[in-house]
Amino acid sequence: MAKTILIIDDQKDLCQAIKLPLSFEGYRCLDFQTVSPFIQFLEKETAHAVLLDLNLGEGQLSGMELIEKIKKLDPHLPIIVLTGDSSIKAAVAAIKSGAFYYLTKPFENEELIVLVKKAVEEREKSRAVELLKERTALHKIPNVIGKSAAISEAMELANKIGPTELTVLLEGESGSGKELFAALIHSKSLRKDGPYVSLDCGTLQETLVESELFGYEKGAFTGAEKRKLGLFEIASNGSIFLDEISNLSLTVQAKLLRVLQERKIQHLGGNRDIEIDIRVIVACNRSLEGMVQEGKFREDLFHRLNEFKLVIPPLRKRIEDIPELATNFLALANQEMNKRVNSFSNDAIHLMQCYAWPGNIRELKNAVYRAALLAETEIKPEHLQISLSKDRIIEKSFLDLESGKKFSLKKASKQASSILEKQLIEQTLKKCDYNKTLTAKQLKIDRKALYNKLKKYKILDD
Repeated sequence: MAKTILIIDDQKDLCQAIKLPLSFEGYRCLDFQTVSPFIQFLEKETAHAVLLDLNLGEGQLSGMELIEKIKKLDPHLPIIVLTGDSSIKAAVAAIKSGAFYYLTKPFENEELIVLVKKAVEEREKSRAVELLKERTALHKIPNVIGKSAAISEAMELANKIGPTELTVLLEGESGSGKELFAALIHSKSLRKDGPYVSLDCGTLQETLVESELFGYEKGAFTGAEKRKLGLFEIASNGSIFLDEISNLSLTVQAKLLRVLQERKIQHLGGNRDIEIDIRVIVACNRSLEGMVQEGKFREDLFHRLNEFKLVIPPLRKRIEDIPELATNFLALANQEMNKRVNSFSNDAIHLMQCYAWPGNIRELKNAVYRAALLAETEIKPEHLQISLSKDRIIEKSFLDLESGKKFSLKKASKQASSILEKQLIEQTLKKCDYNKTLTAKQLKIDRKALYNKLKKYKILDD
């Protein structure tokens, strides 16, 4: 798309003389003889450089005042000052106030073209650095922890799809690590040195999602006091990750489809197409195919997004990775909370590997942080504050069978029975206001048997 160069000079003939060589070079040139229409344009449109005469005549802002106003509207917009031999000092003062450089009248066309080209390049560099500071972080290659077959297969596919330009659909339960895989795919792509921008579509209202993605013009809606770039523009030459895409309304889905097809966007309140160059990665914790069948997701958009689907395994299907993940989270917890918890007991490891983790890795991290806060030197089962249910023991047994692991019916039955027994004792104690004699009577066992079970299950240790 042609770069826009604005010329503001009260001499129309000079403006035309400047526009001609620049137009031949492919620039879109617009000239203004007065300040007001120039400012109005700049408030609504994007420009890439300004050629400014410091002396705009009576009744106009001075050149220095206009430089200050331009910098407030767009601090990255380079200003080339046009000056005569007698006002070099004024040009130097303008540069000190933020102008990019100056041209002394009369000037050669070649000199003009070279300087404008440098100014445009400088604007792009300055804008890119600022956007990266504000909306992206420098991404190291994400560290996906685990060596299980399930996660290894997902890693292998991510490494293969990374260098391509295919749109990727990540499916997986909440907390399973879809965000990490999106960042990994970007880090493996040819766009790895470009911006990486993410948006959780489930956290914003429909109108806010549109303004975040597409940007808006000044006055597009109440509160839109100045133009705002959309995430698609910010992510240009890089990747954009749209998490929980199933939350997008059908209206926004239609706009997203247009972006994927045409690689163009329009600001809210605008009517000009803006070209973008991005790679799109999306994620969902539901089956988009199922939502298509329910009429809740556009089929044409689904096929655009589903160029490559990568399913992230839930934690319960990679339990051999739990000790390594937990150890990593413990190190982070120690650092952040200034703790010195050294390890997990064998019983704690066993408990974590038996638990179903409905919240996946996110839930594991929270449990480890909580346990690190409660423990002194070693994390024990009671510090984790998770409890197994009979259903979860059964679920784990079925998972062991499916994966071909050794399975003991006797062991599974004993575990399920113990969990149920412990829960019954705890509930009965609470019901009897922790009166052990009454609790034993309710459970139809003697006090000695009750005390033995309280000791076995570490109930009321104190």
